[in-house]
Amino acid sequence: WDRILHDRLRSGELPLWTRDIAGGAPFVPQMAQAYEPINLLLLLLPSEQWYGWWYLIHQVLFGYFAYLFLRRLGCAHSSALFGLVVAVLGLWTQCKLHHNVILTAALPLWPMLSAVFDLVHDNVLGKRRRRTIAWLAFWTGISWLSGFAVVSLQVSYLTVAFAGLLAFHRARGERLRALLPVGVAMALGGLLSFAHMIPVLQASAMSSRDSGWNPAFLAAHGLEWDHALSAI
Repeated sequence: WDRILHDRLRSGELPLWTRDIAGGAPFVPQMAQAYEPINLLLLLLPSEQWYGWWYLIHQVLFGYFAYLFLRRLGCAHSSALFGLVVAVLGLWTQCKLHHNVILTAALPLWPMLSAVFDLVHDNVLGKRRRRTIAWLAFWTGISWLSGFAVVSLQVSYLTVAFAGLLAFHRARGERLRALLPVGVAMALGGLLSFAHMIPVLQASAMSSRDSGWNPAFLAAHGLEWDHALSAI
């Protein structure tokens, strides 16, 4: 997928359909998202050199966000650095064993947990509170736009569990009020991901094994107008 995306971008084409894999398939639901900003690196690097930069940028950001989150919890500098190392090595191991796109799906975890910490504890008010809700929605959408739903689910589960744990320590009458902005933000993030998930669900109904499969027709109609919503 990455080599095909590289070839298409270099030729000035936004890949909507690929003839190169599985006899033809919509490009939208695959791992190498044409609309993921980091994939623009393929305009500068060959696909076989792109992985190193992909890993470096994601791992640096993942560790940086982990450090900021641990410091927000009140950890000392040395403790936060230790947590950073554990998080980065764990993610590196998981991605080397499985798939590099885990990085994009997992990256939002720490910003999401930090936003939840501020919202549930009422650390931000007024405009800052609205910005924090928007921040949580943004990172939720980024995770679900990555094309790796299993890790996005894990990130969402951890975020919701962390919010519930924080809310449990509040007075009984305040728990629901504290969780409301978290729910609103994650719902907005879900709406962002619909631009990706709707064409995924539509494409999943297509099969190259059907007796009536027509590659010429599918190549011409492989991307409907609503698929382009993922560009937004």
